[in-house]
Amino acid sequence: MTTCSPPTDFWRGWDEALTDERLVRVPEPPGLTGRWRALCAALPAGACADTDVYLAALAVAGDFTLVTFDHGFARFAGLQTELFG
Repeated sequence: MTTCSPPTDFWRGWDEALTDERLVRVPEPPGLTGRWRALCAALPAGACADTDVYLAALAVAGDFTLVTFDHGFARFAGLQTELFG
């Protein structure tokens, strides 16, 4: 059984991220929908990764680097990542 952290942990991290000058909030870039569809189409049948695909498409379309703990993002072609940890 998976144990989830309490929502207060998420919000504490979110508040810290909002004050971290290394992180920036960006609008959705042009071409996002096309990239999103292409990345979804490239997934194997039955793969569930809606949020991951959206984040990957956002980063690729905007030419951003996605900073993450998740090594699974390596499966998205053209995605630049920087891994924490």
